Amino acid sequence: MSSYKISFDKWAQDAAISGLLNALERGFEKFNIDFYLIGALARDT
Repeated sequence: MSSYKISFDKWAQDAAISGLLNALERGFEKFNIDFYLIGALARDT
């Protein structure tokens, strides 16, 4: 089985994705959610 390696730093450099992830992170922090996988990022992980 192979795995697909994703660097969060690489995603964070993309302005559109960075803004989305920052907004989600603020919402998740508000509700004390520490772990989440989202869409294609979850699939690729």
